[in-house]
Formats: sequence, C-alpha cells, structure tokens
Amino acid sequence: MKYLIYVGVIVLLLALEAGVFTQFAIRGAIPDLIFLMVIYFATKHEDLDSYGIALLGGLFTDLYSGLPIGTMTLGYLIVAGLIHVVFHSVTIHEVRWKQIPFVVSAAVVLLYGWMVGYTWLLVQIHLTGEVLVAADVRTRILPSLVYNFILLYPAMTLFTFLDDFIISIQKRSRSVI
Repeated sequence: MKYLIYVGVIVLLLALEAGVFTQFAIRGAIPDLIFLMVIYFATKHEDLDSYGIALLGGLFTDLYSGLPIGTMTLGYLIVAGLIHVVFHSVTIHEVRWKQIPFVVSAAVVLLYGWMVGYTWLLVQIHLTGEVLVAADVRTRILPSLVYNFILLYPAMTLFTFLDDFIISIQKRSRSVI
C-alpha cells in the first residue's frame, strides 16, 4: 500500500514541477521536489524505500524532461546511496533539521556534476547526440539551490506528514488482520 502512495506522491510532485513551478523558473531551474523526497527518505529511513523512490522518481523525471534514461535516475540513486550510507552506517545516527541544508547543497552539486558527466559519457560512446553543457548546468546550480532551500522545510514537513500517514495506515492494517 505504501508503495502505491509513493507512486501517487511522485506523480503529484512531478505534476507540480511541470505545471506550477515551470511558470517561476529562473534561468531554466525549478525546484526539484522529487529530489527533496529522495533526500528526506534517505536521511530518515533505515530501510531501502529511498532507493525505490529514487528509481521511480528518476525514471519519471527522465521520461518527462527528455534527458537520456539514467541521467536523473542514476543520479538520484547515487545520492540516495551516499546519504543512506553516511547517515545510517558511517557517522550520524540521528538527523537534525540543521544538517539538511548542507546535505541538500552537497547533493545538488553532486547531481548536477553527475548529469554533465553521464551525458558526456553517453556522447563519447555514441549512445546519444545530446550533451548537457557544463556552462548551462553551472548557470542552473545557484537558482536550483535557492529554490530547493526555499521549499526545503515546507517539503520536509509535507514528507513528515506523508510518513506519519503511511505509518498510521500500516498500524490500522495490522490491527484489522
């Protein structure tokens, strides 16, 4: 049941990005709500839900944006994996809200670096004729960071509500059986 809710939320977030936030784009950059969802679940959950969200959200984003398949998907998966390992295996066991902006900053830079490198690699091995120009990505990083920071805490509050909602549904379904 929770996976159907995740898919519905991902579709809703992508619709918000495509329908609402494109009207307020700065230099072609819009907030990446699916990316914020991946970061939230990678920091808050020890299970592997963040990988599923990264996979589905990345595929939907790749298909919508017209980027080569894997550009956002693999980028989201790499970011989710690194955050998951750092926050649940290596150093930190409890995430504080004050740490999230640093995580988002590092993750956005990593994601944009991945996007440039991945499309460049695809061009080199002749799988695509289109490459993301580093200068274009460089002009989008700062507006993307600003947008993601503006929507960071409202999105985290929404995802916390979603998390609590899913937990309550799971508790109700366990008590019914």
